[in-house]
This record gives sequence, C-alpha cells and structure tokens, in this order.
Amino acid sequence: MIDWGQLIGKLVGMLMSWAQAGNLRNRCYKMSEEAEIMMTALEDIARMDRGGKMGEYANRAIRLVKELE
Repeated sequence: MIDWGQLIGKLVGMLMSWAQAGNLRNRCYKMSEEAEIMMTALEDIARMDRGGKMGEYANRAIRLVKELE
C-alpha cells in the first residue's frame, strides 16, 4: 500500500531543494560578476594613481584578494 502523504512530502521536499539550488547558483553568478567588476575598478584606480595614496590602497586590496584564492 502506498503512503501518499509520505510520497507527496518527498516530492515537495525535492522540488524545494531544486529551487534552492537554482537560487544559490544565481547568487553565486551574481557575486562572481560583482567581484570581477570590483577587481577591474581596483586595477583601474591602481593604474591611474600610480605612486599615489589611492593607487597604493588599491594595490594592497588587490594583493589581499589574490591571497584569498
């Protein structure tokens, strides 16, 4: 005999898990794009203010991020 309540519960759980995985994937893509934009901005700042305080701070931030990889 089939326990319909248990079957429906597993089906709902599976669908919710699938939806959460899709949401997590989309958030990871968004964070990756944001990180790429931030690194580009830091590299631009470092290039435009070579030898200046802002360029130094940008280079320090770039080095810190690259150490995380």
